[in-house]
Amino acid sequence: MVFQIYDVKQVGKIPYERFLIDLLTPLQPSRLALVKDAFKHIDTNNDGLLSLDEIKAKFDPTRHPDVLSKKKSLDEARFDFLNLFTTLHSANNNFKDQRAVSESDFVDYHTYLNTQIERECDFKKLVVGVWNMDVICDEKQKVQSMTHFIDH
Repeated sequence: MVFQIYDVKQVGKIPYERFLIDLLTPLQPSRLALVKDAFKHIDTNNDGLLSLDEIKAKFDPTRHPDVLSKKKSLDEARFDFLNLFTTLHSANNNFKDQRAVSESDFVDYHTYLNTQIERECDFKKLVVGVWNMDVICDEKQKVQSMTHFIDH
């Protein structure tokens, strides 16, 4: 019965990524808006896709809650992120060698994280922290705080 629901093309195959995402709780509007802001923050060349270089440049495991609480080392947090992110990304692209990440892929990754983080403030701290959304550089490379992302 479930198999038939997901085998919409009736080819005897279920799209793994859609099945997985459908099992997850959708992002609340405030979380979805934050994730989309994060995507725009990372997409420095504004092409609507995230390259591996853009992702690596912005991802900061030192600010991951599990690193801060000493549950994970920096290397463990980095590995877990890359492992989960690339697995979901590969599944979304039928395991083809697609190196760019779409906004949809990025939202799917955070939808998975959403299931593990109950409190709104904890989700916000994770997204803002690991993607360095509260730090920007102006044209003179001076670091400034983007306080509108942080609740006081």
